[in-house]
Amino acid sequence: MIIKKYILNACVSLLVGCFLSLPVVTHGQTESQAALPKFGETSDPNYRLSVRDRISISVFDEPGLTMAQGIDAKGEIRVPLINTFHVQGMTIREVEKMLEQQYVEQKYLRNPIVTIDILTYSPKEVSVLGAISRPGQIPFPPEVEKIDIVELISIVGGFTPLAKSKDVR
Repeated sequence: MIIKKYILNACVSLLVGCFLSLPVVTHGQTESQAALPKFGETSDPNYRLSVRDRISISVFDEPGLTMAQGIDAKGEIRVPLINTFHVQGMTIREVEKMLEQQYVEQKYLRNPIVTIDILTYSPKEVSVLGAISRPGQIPFPPEVEKIDIVELISIVGGFTPLAKSKDVR
């Protein structure tokens, strides 16, 4: 019974080893060309950061460098040891790479793996006024940067009978 258990474990290890040694191909790119997801990544790496987003920054195997903070009114974050950085408009992936590079250049870490997650998105909203069914503030979904005017008019319930829909701007 013990021998069967060892043989089973050896077979599983062999299969896992074979799987891990296969080259990763993503849309015609090899592993060295494709951007691979990082351990623990949950936020969209292509999301562009904005003022009032609240983020967490962690460095793999460095619990003392884990922090949570908001992006200030200037679009900046303060990272202990390395500096203050303007991150507004940058993607999560760009900021991760920039911080990894700074830890290496400033000789704090040799091969850091930085992960950034969005804790809360900055509120985005638009005011809709005029001859519409429900005027007022319309919040954007967190991942949306802009809304088409036709979609917005639909969200507020359309025009009232008095509206001059051809004069919308």
